[in-house]
Amino acid sequence: MTLQLSGPISIDEITDEFGGTPPDNTNEYYRGGGLVTENNTNVPTSGEISLEDFYGAQKMDYVAIYDSTNNVVISDLFTQTQWTDDSVKLVLITSTIIGSLDVNIPAIRTGTTISGQP
Repeated sequence: MTLQLSGPISIDEITDEFGGTPPDNTNEYYRGGGLVTENNTNVPTSGEISLEDFYGAQKMDYVAIYDSTNNVVISDLFTQTQWTDDSVKLVLITSTIIGSLDVNIPAIRTGTTISGQP
């Protein structure tokens, strides 16, 4: 889910997107501070923070593949909670994905469905 781009925004909407436990305070939601992911460049990392800084913000789960490997199943790279929530998934591949020797097995595949989507 992505937070709205304009209009009223509440701490409850931010909590729904990024997690946390009430009572919430905006200083818990600095970018890179554990709840708000780095992709939300409008959200400050320190100093003054306001609810409007969260316009268009969204949670993103991130994982990187650093080693040469084969038969990668992307769903296995995330926790079950990460894989099935509505957050954006980003996989950074910094090495070689080696092709499978079996023509019926792809070198990389998504695995199970995300949030019920095929």
